[in-house]
Amino acid sequence: MPYSTQIKQGSRNNLPYVISEEPSGSAKSVFVHCDGLVIGYMQYTVCKHSLYIRNMNNNTAKWEEPYKNVGTLLFEHAFKESFKLQGE
Repeated sequence: MPYSTQIKQGSRNNLPYVISEEPSGSAKSVFVHCDGLVIGYMQYTVCKHSLYIRNMNNNTAKWEEPYKNVGTLLFEHAFKESFKLQGE
């Protein structure tokens, strides 16, 4: 199922992005890549009936024109993954 969140930067809307995920012990680390950069990062754990976000970061937050909606996209990814894992 596609994500509903769109990445934006300044006047640029609906930028293409890639989400990569790798295990990190009991947690999962997720990275958002756009324009050849890692623009966001999150580490989370799915437990029974809960989603625990350990760390979330928009790496461009202090830029003059930061990428927007990065945190929303990361949360949407973790939320969808938690439903997949609860169904197993």
